[in-house]
Amino acid sequence: MAKQSRIAARDGRNMAPGARNMAREGLNMAKPSGIASRDAEYAPNTAPVNGSITAPAPNMAEYGGNALSLVSLDVGLHGLAVARFGRSSHNLPWELVVAWYIPVADAITAADARRPSHISASSEAIPLGKRHKRGPEIWRALAKAIPAEACADILILETMVVYEGSTVDPADLLELQGICGACATALPWGRVERVEAKAWSEGVPKDVRHARLERALADRGWRGRVLPVPARRLNDVLDAVGIGLWWTAGTSTRRWSASLRP
Repeated sequence: MAKQSRIAARDGRNMAPGARNMAREGLNMAKPSGIASRDAEYAPNTAPVNGSITAPAPNMAEYGGNALSLVSLDVGLHGLAVARFGRSSHNLPWELVVAWYIPVADAITAADARRPSHISASSEAIPLGKRHKRGPEIWRALAKAIPAEACADILILETMVVYEGSTVDPADLLELQGICGACATALPWGRVERVEAKAWSEGVPKDVRHARLERALADRGWRGRVLPVPARRLNDVLDAVGIGLWWTAGTSTRRWSASLRP
């Protein structure tokens, strides 16, 4: 970092909170980690798939071979981020196997395609996305978009909490919790674990946390295991990976914590 940037980072003068956080991480403030480069790092170099740069759900048959498996989810109003981890034995570290993003629009399209033919002549023939914007049908559509082959020994997801002083709309949290419940019962997971946002993120600002997660992916050689995702949704996938890393940190020799610099 230039001397002026270090001084500004130290006393916080004329800098937005996010810039101060990035400066403390020792990152290039003119081009913060990820934001300007994510399309190059994570987006495909080929034509969009079905009009989107989001990769389709992976063929889980290509990612087998793990004696123990874990799936961590980051649920959102716009889609679902999924990260699958595996380990060959209790004596070996957990490894990220694959991570991807399921846009709610793709989940709705798949749900419409699954509807029984006898419904086609009824009022229910109206596309799901035009009948519902929120609620149980959307929850179910997202949950069913998780490939059956992705079923794991452990599912871990974030439990929504209304924190005092938070500006988040409680109605949004209820919607997200509904998605969590649908995902928890969508597949025969071995067991389902939960974690609150403040527990796994340890209160670390989002920009700093995501920078550390991107660095962890690079350091461990896992960047290629994140399937193509729109730049604006990469943070969701990073959070899914972070939740999985937080859980496995207690059972692996490869430690990770949001509060620790890589």
